[in-house]
Amino acid sequence: MPNGNIERLRESFKPKEIKVLMIAESPPFSGNFFYRGDDFAQFTHRAFVKVCEPVKGLTTDEFLHYFRNRGFYLEDLCHTPVNRMNDNDRRAERERGVEALCKKIRRWRPRAIICCMKEINEYVLRSIELSELDRFYYFLLPYPRQKHIASYISGLENVLHELKRIKKFLRC
Repeated sequence: MPNGNIERLRESFKPKEIKVLMIAESPPFSGNFFYRGDDFAQFTHRAFVKVCEPVKGLTTDEFLHYFRNRGFYLEDLCHTPVNRMNDNDRRAERERGVEALCKKIRRWRPRAIICCMKEINEYVLRSIELSELDRFYYFLLPYPRQKHIASYISGLENVLHELKRIKKFLRC
């Protein structure tokens, strides 16, 4: 899927008000994508199922609409796939993503941010600092690949319980 198509698809799932911004590194080189129901979306769906009763039985596509309707949105630090880049090019692409992400955070003013990859944490935190966003909740999770799938799902489950407890963010 060409990059423009991915961005149009992402935009079609943007809620009117972004309450919870989830940030990943980039769309994968393979063309799979969160909003096309890839593994990342399915693992996210699994965590929601454990916390929100209405999500049980939804297809992945139905879940993605539920996700949007609850004010959740997935954005990437980089809009160019970086998963096949060498380390130097990948770091450079992450650096380039900081300012663009900062502008989006400043415009959207989410009340909670979930960084979905420990390796991009420093870039996401820098984007938040530059955006001058204040009074928000921040959570850090591993990206759900191989040995980190279970810790991503359980970590997101804990975050969702916390957001549900706060009540401003998550009403299932």
